[in-house]
Formats: sequence, C-alpha cells, structure tokens
Amino acid sequence: MKSPTRHWDWTSIYYGAPDQHGGGRPFRSVEERDAACQEGVKQIYAMVDRMDLERLKNAIDAYHIHVQKVMEAYPRLKGQY
Repeated sequence: MKSPTRHWDWTSIYYGAPDQHGGGRPFRSVEERDAACQEGVKQIYAMVDRMDLERLKNAIDAYHIHVQKVMEAYPRLKGQY
C-alpha cells in the first residue's frame, strides 16, 4: 500500500466512506476540504494549548506503573505485549 502524503489520506486507510468516521457530507472541492482541515488543525492546537501537560504526564506515568504491576501479577501476559 502506498504511504499517504497528505494528512487527509490517512482516513481512507481505515474508512471507506466519510460517514464512517464522523464526517458529514462529502466536500464539494479540494479547497473546501483543505479549509475544513485547516480549521480542524486550529482546533487541535487550541485544545493542546489548554492541556495540563504535567498532569497528563503524571497520569501516563501512573498508568505505566499500574501496567507493570499487572504484568508482574499475570506473567502469561508478558509475551502478548
């Protein structure tokens, strides 16, 4: 399979139709699609700017410690992950 070169190509790897991934109507043009993509990028950056990254890092660290304890309690899982 050819590697996608544009960010919107990734969707087609997983979904065959726009309505399968929360999309609405198909875009009428490449320009309309690109404008929607740029708006989505702005929304993602705004969300990331509001994140408490230290809290997220601490939560991920705590989860990792929990997973290690589970792996110790159930050694048969080690070969699966």
